[in-house]
Amino acid sequence: MFPLVLALASPLLAGEDTPSDVAPEADSRLAGYAVPNLSFDTDDGLGFGARGELQRRSDTLSPYEAAWVLHGYATVRGYHHHRFRYDRLGLGRDGDLRLTTHVAFRQWTNDGYWGMGPGTAREPEFIGDFDRDDLRRKRYRYTLVQPFTQTTLRYNVVGPWELTAALNLRHSTVRLYEGSLLAEDAPYGLDGGLTAQLSGGVLYDSREPEIGATQGVLLELSGRIAPPLPGGAGFFGGIYGSARGFRGLSPRVTLAGRVMAERLWGEVPFYDMVHWGGFAPIAGFGGAEALRGVQFGRYHAPGKAVSNVELRVTALSHTIWDVPMDWMLVPFIDAGAVWGLPPGGPGWPVVPSVGLGLRAVYDETFVGRIDAALAYDPVLTATNTAQPDLNTGFYLVFDHTF
Repeated sequence: MFPLVLALASPLLAGEDTPSDVAPEADSRLAGYAVPNLSFDTDDGLGFGARGELQRRSDTLSPYEAAWVLHGYATVRGYHHHRFRYDRLGLGRDGDLRLTTHVAFRQWTNDGYWGMGPGTAREPEFIGDFDRDDLRRKRYRYTLVQPFTQTTLRYNVVGPWELTAALNLRHSTVRLYEGSLLAEDAPYGLDGGLTAQLSGGVLYDSREPEIGATQGVLLELSGRIAPPLPGGAGFFGGIYGSARGFRGLSPRVTLAGRVMAERLWGEVPFYDMVHWGGFAPIAGFGGAEALRGVQFGRYHAPGKAVSNVELRVTALSHTIWDVPMDWMLVPFIDAGAVWGLPPGGPGWPVVPSVGLGLRAVYDETFVGRIDAALAYDPVLTATNTAQPDLNTGFYLVFDHTF
């Protein structure tokens, strides 16, 4: 992905003055890129697509005045994620409002379900390389089709304090495989349906800069509720909290950390247990966005928590078309836990992972990311105990983890 970004980002979008026929505001300029995307994720396999991002920069707004992102992506394992994001700052009479809209179509034909709660060691008879038509390949798999949209408003109250409100609409369709553990357990949510989630909260954001911060914190406390709907997917709600912190240890080294936790109550569909609330949608307990090295839906429970620590070391800096380009080495440690169900089964209460990443940061705001991780993933023994085993995660994606 990284060479493609460098080869195809045009000089205009890299930050040259905007031609007069584009005619944005006087203090604005355009920056962006458009690239094909060859990517890989150990959960979803080899994927192909394209991504374009355009930003309108401003001398008075940071990190930009407006941004548009369009991304189409599909993998050989049947995963689709086609999305559009619009982010606009400086709205309202005093410029205190920020509007962000996400629209996406997501499909997993290889989504995972290994049971409920933390004690979900894998059965050894279902581990290995099997023929394509062997039902053992689908023991921990199912299909989830989930288009969604989320619109978020952020209102700057004073200084770094903000209020947030969001509406998330999604429709879920679940398809079972013969002999799958999901078909046997039949947790709540197999019928899918429409969910309308309303959320609101408080932010404290002192990051500098917002993208690739080297100092400051982002704190959030919010709640969400999904009211009952005709043909809906459930009536549930929950509380979400997160803290992200950044400290520059030197001009080229930043220590970054994140802790987030959420507890849900009510009729929670099993697939919603691995998605997070908050002002920005985060998918997965596991995978590239949350707990690297752990498979995307490896653990399901109404309570979940994740912590991430990264050391972002800028190893090389240069320019492309007079625009800065930085390369970072990023060793990291992740850990996660789930709770809220009766204890049972073997396994560790906290799931750890370690890894090393590479970041390509173009024009200070466009980030490409490669992460490789090893994580604990237990296997069940004949005596019903958990034998330690490792799962490997490899991700080639966009944007910082947090």
